[in-house]
Amino acid sequence: VGKEGILQKRVEKNIAENVTNKLKLEEIKKDLREANKKFTDAERRLDDLKIELDNNQHALDSKD
Repeated sequence: VGKEGILQKRVEKNIAENVTNKLKLEEIKKDLREANKKFTDAERRLDDLKIELDNNQHALDSKD
């Protein structure tokens, strides 16, 4: 195997690694989008709970 063959193999290896990395990045982006959606949903639920607790506190305060 001459220099050209070695270079060809390196190029092929680099291309394969780039494709693999691109696929991994796409998977990571998908996972991050899902995690962000779950976080946003949880944040909304916490906001709703805070409002509910505030409303309950105001109801209790007005009874006094």
